Amino acid sequence: MATARLKLPSASNSYHSMANLSMNDQPSNPLFAGLLSIFFVAFVWTPLASAEESDAPIGWASVSGRGVETTTGGRNGDIVTARTAEELAEYASSPEPLTILIEGTITGDGQIKISSNKTLLGLGASTSLKNIELNMSGVSNIIIRNLHISDARDAIALRRTHHVWVDHCDLSECGDGLLDITHQSDFVTVSWTRFSKHHKTMLINSGTSQPEDSGYLNTTIHHCWFDGSDTRNPRAGYGKVHVFNCLYTKNDYGIGLHSQCLVLAERNHFDQVKHPIKQMYRPDPTDIHHGFCESVENVFQDCRGAQDDEGKSFPAKEFYEYESKMDDVARVPEIVQSNAGPQEHIGRTASRQ
Repeated sequence: MATARLKLPSASNSYHSMANLSMNDQPSNPLFAGLLSIFFVAFVWTPLASAEESDAPIGWASVSGRGVETTTGGRNGDIVTARTAEELAEYASSPEPLTILIEGTITGDGQIKISSNKTLLGLGASTSLKNIELNMSGVSNIIIRNLHISDARDAIALRRTHHVWVDHCDLSECGDGLLDITHQSDFVTVSWTRFSKHHKTMLINSGTSQPEDSGYLNTTIHHCWFDGSDTRNPRAGYGKVHVFNCLYTKNDYGIGLHSQCLVLAERNHFDQVKHPIKQMYRPDPTDIHHGFCESVENVFQDCRGAQDDEGKSFPAKEFYEYESKMDDVARVPEIVQSNAGPQEHIGRTASRQ
């Protein structure tokens, strides 16, 4: 089979650069001016086109480490299509690199184990997995995009797994966690994903007494919508966690801290959150179960309770470039609500290439 690579246009740079042109900046050549007008219609007026248009992750999943240069999923392999749980399980466990296009609604009866070098990509905005947990253990280089996942024990679970990118998914109504990153997993990015109708949302640790997690669990979360998801948005321990441009609405607590984690929370919008940033267990910073956070340019609207910011985190920009992809916090509610979750163009564009 021919190999297709996801090559989605980046509308964000066009949006910002073209939108800032003044009338004095317009070209005098009539033909060029006409072409420029078409460009404006196609890109500037596309609703809220932003940094989500990318075929590669931002953040920790892009960083070289543990023998993997960056996260590419099944890019170098064949393309297959799964329409049943049996087909999905067969392709996901295959030893060779694959891009697995998922079509329609697939209902299963438990875990599907994913082996290394896989891309799972929903075709269109309504592709759904029900009662299927995407489980990764001891593997690497996996991309999961454009899927609704619900009614499983966990929606997505990582153990001792590195270089994973979860993008444009919608996770809800599972029995335990929606996205658990545990047991020395590392180099993970979660982007443009909506979490809703759930209590314990995202765990980034294996518990409070797991020192073997130290040096692992490095995770970037950006442009995600924690839509009424009660707790663990995420709950972080041990790792370096970067949360930027996320929207929090009506949560019990937003970011939970413990066990020496270092969290950089940057340009997020918290709306009606009881405890936006919460120290989970030990207020004493010398205690091994205390976690740390630096809050930068966040907005807290109608929030009360804990905003535990000690100004201590880690220099994310020394590990990866992200500042050019970061949006102003005032734009976060509109951008994230409009673009988080599966999108029609993502899977369809890839399937035509």
